[in-house]
Amino acid sequence: MTNDPVISVVMPVYNAQAYLRAAIDSILAQSFSNFEFLCIDDGSTDDSPAILAEYAQRDPRIRVITQPNGGVTCALNSGLRAVRGQLVGRMDADDLADPQRFALQVEHLKSHPECVAVGCYITLMNADGTDLEPGPTIHSHEEIVTSLWQGKSGALPHFGAMIRRSALDKVGLYNEQFRTAQDLDLFLRLSEIGRLENVPRVLMRYRVHEGGVSAARAGEQAANAREIMRQAYARKGQPVPREMLRWNNLVVAQNRIKWGWAALEEGRIRDARIHAWHVLRAAPHRRYAWQLAFHALLGNQRNMARNVYRGIRKLMGRPERPVVSSPSMPRRPG
Repeated sequence: MTNDPVISVVMPVYNAQAYLRAAIDSILAQSFSNFEFLCIDDGSTDDSPAILAEYAQRDPRIRVITQPNGGVTCALNSGLRAVRGQLVGRMDADDLADPQRFALQVEHLKSHPECVAVGCYITLMNADGTDLEPGPTIHSHEEIVTSLWQGKSGALPHFGAMIRRSALDKVGLYNEQFRTAQDLDLFLRLSEIGRLENVPRVLMRYRVHEGGVSAARAGEQAANAREIMRQAYARKGQPVPREMLRWNNLVVAQNRIKWGWAALEEGRIRDARIHAWHVLRAAPHRRYAWQLAFHALLGNQRNMARNVYRGIRKLMGRPERPVVSSPSMPRRPG
């Protein structure tokens, strides 16, 4: 590695021992190798610090920054203050990067000088690493910005983003007012000075699991998203449209339903029921809300009920219907 790496990878780490090795390995396996890897240990109390120390001894590109627990936004800013690369690559401690991710994103930024941040397509996987379904497949600046102004940051995956350091110098660091939804705020500010795009190829696998996300944080995320949108519209001299506030509720429901199905798959029935209740409150007329609520109510009896249902249909001579275990929410309210 040269003294001035092209990429500075920033990865916050908090009690991530279950998935940390796989995440680090996926970065060290990149075909584009001219990078430094900043791992910010945000006060972990599990084996994460020992794992980071082990990898730092093995690979000089890894730099570990240790700090008291302050949350993801604080950890991200600690990493940004230490970067030396021209580009800042984001990574989370529970996801997996394709070996070609850096190479393709660097090439995209070289060939598109007007682009200030580039993401990629993603695939969702469960806690065990089994692929579930593909993520959104939009790549143009116009589509991404439309999504951002609807209060949705996922159109450009934060955990798979690569951002020009010069652009961050212009718009500033993450806003530590927001412990959640900080990516929505940053991407909106970046969209005001340049283009945001995605490489149209799956380069990240996103692990859907509840982890540290709680019911309280889901509410905090909704409140932060509303304030972020208020500030963004204020920069344009406009009030937040009323329909935007309603749509934010559905954005939260979209997260809740993913967490709810993940909780069911992991056997955390109480958590699944909490998420199902909140989804029903946000979207009481939606089929997906009642599907999650029904399965959460059944809890550990889901498989038994499913087998009884299949047996009855078989006795009646009716063909078996495919069972959808985790239906996706629509992207827009209809």
